[in-house]
Amino acid sequence: MKQNIYEFILNELENKKPVLFATIFKRSGSSPRGAGAFMVLSQDGRMMGTIGGGKVEATIRDNLGEYLTKSQSQIIQFHLSESDAADLDMICGGNVSVLVESILPNQTALIKMLAVMKETTQTQTNGWLVSQVPSPDAQEGLGVKKAYVLPDGTVSGNWDIKVEVKNQQLISITLPEGNQIDTQGYQINRQAQLIKKCFIEPIGHFSKVFLIGAGHIAQKLALITSTVGFKTIVLDDRAEYVSKERFPFADSLIVLPDFKSVFSGLTIDRDSYLVIVTRGHSSDKDVLSQALRTEAGYIGMIGSKRKILTTFDLLMQEGVSQEALNKVHTPIGLSIGAETPEEITISIVAELIQERAKIKDLKNK
Repeated sequence: MKQNIYEFILNELENKKPVLFATIFKRSGSSPRGAGAFMVLSQDGRMMGTIGGGKVEATIRDNLGEYLTKSQSQIIQFHLSESDAADLDMICGGNVSVLVESILPNQTALIKMLAVMKETTQTQTNGWLVSQVPSPDAQEGLGVKKAYVLPDGTVSGNWDIKVEVKNQQLISITLPEGNQIDTQGYQINRQAQLIKKCFIEPIGHFSKVFLIGAGHIAQKLALITSTVGFKTIVLDDRAEYVSKERFPFADSLIVLPDFKSVFSGLTIDRDSYLVIVTRGHSSDKDVLSQALRTEAGYIGMIGSKRKILTTFDLLMQEGVSQEALNKVHTPIGLSIGAETPEEITISIVAELIQERAKIKDLKNK
């Protein structure tokens, strides 16, 4: 399973070693790494996360020692040629603005904030990271100022901002000098945004895909769902199948005693995507029956038309309504003529991405 990036940061700081944050907060051109993409570098050059590779990451790596000794936040502007852009998988040249911040082991308030953020990512609690952004034209950087805001209005960090939060929305930020920044309508699930001198990033709440069944289809799915930004959880009742070796990119691996209480102890909400790919009809039926009683935003089940009809008939005999069954995506995946396991995997992930976009649109209205 992947190491929590905040765990990595805290380990370095606890060992009296500084770390460097590098976050994209503005870019032009067609890049796979947009605002909010970030990487962290340790003093010895180890890295977690990415801002796209190529010239951008290489430049920051080459100047790591200088950035760490300055103990400041500063903006690094990159003007990319078409050849530079090709290294980042950008379609054409453009500009990328990166906020570079060094955090030192003696910055107690920031370390406490990072500990809260680590817990946030583990418990999938919503929150916002608010960072002070210096002027791009400034000759000198600013001291690193950050605040982390929870939905109850609690603020941690070393930036003394005041906030108003209502109904999971960050309504306004008041800076220490008294300037108020209106963020009305900025929702927790929107992408990171630069609003005046504040860079605001949603932290801790991820779209989660639950792969129920750890067979070969789930193996292929986990690789791609992790790549496209889903927190990926794999569940099965076979311990030998639910292993780090088989699922190196999964965020969580869960061995079930059986398929009778699959979601016990798990948070299944509108940002949860349930993909049912167990090894048999009976377990598929058991899981689907439980899935329909959750608030999952997506429920999909693999199988032939005959298997699906049989499963649906059995569930209707048990009192499940046709209306409820209509919510199930089956046959699973977009209709692209997929035949091989690899093609089926692509069609399923494409459908997950499509449904995630629909859910975000509904939230942002």
